[in-house]
Amino acid sequence: MKKRHLCSVITLLALGSAAFAFGPEDAYKYQDPRIPPLKAQVDAAAQSLQNAQTGLGGSLTLKSGYTIPGPGNTSDTPGFGLGGTKAELSWGPDPVTIGRALRDLERSRRDYYRTVVGSTEGALIAHARLLRFQNEVAQREARLKASQANLAELQKKPDTSADQLERARGDLSFRQLDLQRFQLELQQARDAAASFGLSGDAEPRTLRFAIPQVRVEDTPAYKLALAELQLARAEAQRENLAYLNRLSLGVTYTSSQVETGLTVGFARGIPSVGASAELKTSSGTKISIGLEANIPLEAFLGGSAQSAQANVRLRELDLESTRQSLAAQLRAAQASIALAEQGLASAETSLASETRFLQQSEADFKAGKISEQEYLSRLGDARAMADYARAWEDYIRSVGDYLDLVGGTWQTR
Repeated sequence: MKKRHLCSVITLLALGSAAFAFGPEDAYKYQDPRIPPLKAQVDAAAQSLQNAQTGLGGSLTLKSGYTIPGPGNTSDTPGFGLGGTKAELSWGPDPVTIGRALRDLERSRRDYYRTVVGSTEGALIAHARLLRFQNEVAQREARLKASQANLAELQKKPDTSADQLERARGDLSFRQLDLQRFQLELQQARDAAASFGLSGDAEPRTLRFAIPQVRVEDTPAYKLALAELQLARAEAQRENLAYLNRLSLGVTYTSSQVETGLTVGFARGIPSVGASAELKTSSGTKISIGLEANIPLEAFLGGSAQSAQANVRLRELDLESTRQSLAAQLRAAQASIALAEQGLASAETSLASETRFLQQSEADFKAGKISEQEYLSRLGDARAMADYARAWEDYIRSVGDYLDLVGGTWQTR
């Protein structure tokens, strides 16, 4: 076996390939194309909430028509007109509308941050897995070469038994299949990295990330549960006042060309004010004052209000359960990150030690101090790089789980 080829395998195991390589910094920079439209949804939901909180509304109805007087009609003249054109302006903040808008905003924020965290996590994990399977394949290539060398040595010995040769051939067949299996894993890891725009070999480097300290009340899950409770309370209040669906007092002034109106009222306990102006033709001037009350009789039958109150209670229980669950999850996630970071530091130390060992083995092999069989055995037993990649992946997942929980973003430190 040529020493040059063996040295290239050791270099891959110990240091990683430098040609067409990418590091964790490249994975960290990945930008998911879904993020901009999701951010636009968050901004739109925030605007909808603001609009709901102001309670302002209005409409403009434009009408035009051509008048053709009938036979004997001398009061109307033929021609175009804007009769029926109407402008309306209203104010009446609805707690239910506000509650739904707030819930939709919290859902949009949750989806946005989940995608931000998940996409970067996916790119970083793609780096870690490619790094791992690069090593797994190189290691199995070394084991295969060691098996080939062992079989060749046995075939040269005159006293080798048939049973020894059969076992050596069986080991060689196993090593070939094992290599093929991990070559398939390596190709899948390359494909996964390519889906994030990452090409080449993964360089053996890692990053460390900032861990924001967040209260339970500031987590996306808690905010959404709170918004659901506020909406349930608003709906319950509306159902409790269902017997007074609408009560309004209106004043209308009609002139020969314009009819203007002002309305003040309550709809299930919600105050509202409205103003309108409509172009129309009238024979005279008048002022109208009206009081309107709408009382749905089915409101007295019950059922809806009780269901709404039960929903409030369920949402209260959900909120308290979410609070307790999130507190436990935050503690567990922080502990998991601490352990994962310690494991990664330990793996880095082991990798540095094994790298020095493999480099010395390379030097000893070149100097003829160790045999080819010993050289390949050391190479096939090298596990520090794979353990390092696994520890890196564990750390990424731990940080990603925490950031998803608190609605944070990836920040290096």
